Order: sequence, then structure tokens, then C-alpha cells
Amino acid sequence: MCDVQQKHVVRAPSVRRLHGMITTKLLHRIRSNDPTLCTLRMCPELITSPGMLDALLRNSTIRSVVFVNVTAKTVSEASFAKFLACLYHLPLYSLLAGGNLRLPAHYMRHLLELVEYSCGVGKACKWSSEEIKATDVKGAASAADEVVHEATNSSTDDLKPMAKLEFVDLSGSHIIDSHAMWLGKMIFHPRSSLRHVDLSECRLGTVGLRSLLLEELTLNSRLTAEVAANTQLEVLDIRWNGITEDFGLQVFLDSLEMNATCTICIQAHGNYISSELYRRLVDREASVLPIIEAKRQRRRQTRRTEAEELGRQHQQEKEEEQQQQQQQQQEEEEVASSCSGALGLLLSVAVDSPSSLPCLCLLASLLPTQE
Repeated sequence: MCDVQQKHVVRAPSVRRLHGMITTKLLHRIRSNDPTLCTLRMCPELITSPGMLDALLRNSTIRSVVFVNVTAKTVSEASFAKFLACLYHLPLYSLLAGGNLRLPAHYMRHLLELVEYSCGVGKACKWSSEEIKATDVKGAASAADEVVHEATNSSTDDLKPMAKLEFVDLSGSHIIDSHAMWLGKMIFHPRSSLRHVDLSECRLGTVGLRSLLLEELTLNSRLTAEVAANTQLEVLDIRWNGITEDFGLQVFLDSLEMNATCTICIQAHGNYISSELYRRLVDREASVLPIIEAKRQRRRQTRRTEAEELGRQHQQEKEEEQQQQQQQQQEEEEVASSCSGALGLLLSVAVDSPSSLPCLCLLASLLPTQE
């Protein structure tokens, strides 16, 4: 008979196991504040993953969150709201929930609360109880009205200190009129940190555009002199929104042109507006985009420098920790060496006089022999 050599077949891990391994590694990076983890791409599996919420609450370095394949069918409203509640403390620069997500209006409310707080004009999310049912999740009521109308008297204790949110992508979502008004109040607020807001293909329509750009009672532009002097806004994208009249855009563009120092660019092609108004918008875009791009380059360079400095600090801390561990290990070895020397002397005495030191003889028999 001939021997049959059995081959050891190494099987690749299953998709489920592989996803679990990746998730575990990602959770560790989030908890440990890995400085190289600046952007988090969240799919439905990660949003509902056990341990994700706790890991996010321990993190302080994530600056960008991108939602992928998150819909009302893949993630429940309660899970979505709880996940967003764990992002309020992060130093967010960008929040991307556009593209093919097309979030419904009731999901959008929770997202707008996060945007409002992260750009420095709204109050934080509040939970009525930890034991609250999933269907009873409540966010903080919008503070936009109070902040806009009572800015001089309102307290800023509940506002986010050092708010940094600059880029928000809600393209393709369902923005109803009340949400458009809410967005207008937070975008055109003197304290808002928003620089680029993408609302393209959000089905705003003519009424939604007015709610976004104009005051609801007077129909005057939200770009007041105070806002123009303090706003950080650079680009407002309202392309392909089914706008069918010039009035709202024309009033807002007039206020823009009256404030020469304000460099806001309105991108509005794909709407049913007059050729004259469209030409004005195109001319303004051509004149302010080079200025905006120069500002962006300076900010990118500043952030790159900050990231490099943070990386150097992290590496230095790592090296110091390794040195401390090596020093501690060396000290332990020295202590062990000195103890073994003293013990060897006692054992030699025990061998020479076993009758007088029975305890040492017993100890010598229990210890392993060293070669």
C-alpha cells in the first residue's frame, strides 16, 4: 500500500467573519483615538454594530463622517438617531449624507439637529430617559428661532464651543419647506461655521427656495449686514431643485452684490430661471471662485501642518511609552537578578549545613534547578 499524503487546505474566512474582524479592528482604532483615522465611512452594518456607540463616545479625533447605503429600509429611525447622538462631541469638519441616500424628511430632522449644533448655532441633543423606547426618541427642539430673534439675550452655554463644521452634503434628500427654513436660519447666522452646503436635487421648489433664502414675514434676504460681515459661507449649491421663478434668487443676489466683501457663490443651474438672472449668477461665480479656492488652499495647508504636528506628538508619546516599558523591564530584571544572587547564597549555605537550616533545604528542593 502506498501512503496518501493529505494536503492541508487553508480556507478563506467567511464574509461574516471577515466583516467581524474588520469591525473589531475599526472599533479599536476609534476607541484608541488613532490620529490616522480622520474619516469614518458608515454603512448600515457599522451603525448597528455592537460596541460602535460606546467606541464613538470615547473618540475625539474623527473629523468627517460619510454615510453609505443608509436608507429607511436598511437602518431604523431610532438606530439612526442614536448613532447621530454619539457624534455631537466630535470636532466634525464635514458631514456627507447625500448622493444616493435620499433620506426621508423624518430622518432629516435628526441630521439637521446635528448640523445645527456642530456649526455652532443650536443646542445639543437631549434624551428624555435612558430607558426610553426606541419609537420615542426625541431630539432637542430647534434653537434657530431663539438664536436668530434673541441673539443679544440668548445664552451660549448650550452651544458647541469651537464649532468647526464646514461642509454639509444633503444632496438628493427630501428637504420640506420647514426644514428649508430651518436650514436658512442656521446657514445665514453670524455664528455659523458652515462654508459649503450642497442642497442640489432636494426638491426645494420655488416655495422651498424662498424659505431658505428669505425671511418668512418680510421676504427680505437673510443676508443682513451683520450676517454679511461675519458669515463663513462660500458656496451654496441649489442646482436642479425645480425653481420656477426669479424672485427669491433675485432678492438674495441683490443683497450679495450690495456687500462687496461677501464672497458667497450660488450655484443654481438646472432650474427654470430667466437667462438674465442666470447670467448674473454665472458672472458672480466666475469672479468669486478663484478667491474661494485660494482660501481653501490656505486652510488645507494649515490642516496638513496640524495633522503632521499631531502625528509627531503621537509618535513621540509612543516612543516615550516604549522607553518607559523598557526601563521598567530592565529594573525588574535587575531586581530579579539581585534576588536570585541572595537566594543562591542562602541555598549554598543550606547545602553545607542541612541539619542546621532545614527550611532552606526544603526551599532548595522546591525550586527548579537552573542550568
